[in-house]
Amino acid sequence: MKLDCRTFAELDNQTLYEILAHRFAVFVLGQRLIYHDFDFRDQQDLHLRALDEQNHLLGYVRLFPAGSREDVQNAHTFGRLSVREDCRHQGIGSALVREACRQLTEKNSSLPVEISAMAYLEQFYTELGFQRTSDVFLIEEVPHIAMRWSDKQK
Repeated sequence: MKLDCRTFAELDNQTLYEILAHRFAVFVLGQRLIYHDFDFRDQQDLHLRALDEQNHLLGYVRLFPAGSREDVQNAHTFGRLSVREDCRHQGIGSALVREACRQLTEKNSSLPVEISAMAYLEQFYTELGFQRTSDVFLIEEVPHIAMRWSDKQK
């Protein structure tokens, strides 16, 4: 497996189509979530992909460096973490999260990485060094929790 991080401008049409199809398959079809995926944030974000030897998409996460958007100022964050259903439980999600945190803090490690995690994934993120920072709240009727990671916690 290899990890590849690109800006929106660096994504060719085929790659963008694969990312969008992947997100649809995981979130809309797989989790039966009807949500606003086309939020016009992709253009400002970084796109981290996990690829196999033939460059097939195994997993994906969208990165938001601090200051990249109006609502992301005092922390880095990421979202849309997803792994193809037939590739789960192989460490791909963990590798994506570790690389996301590395990429996000590489240039500015003074700020933490803060995420809104689906509540059922709390243990997954805790094992990767995140700490819960909120009670359960709903996003699109799905229970979430706020979590924080800092390279100072390592």
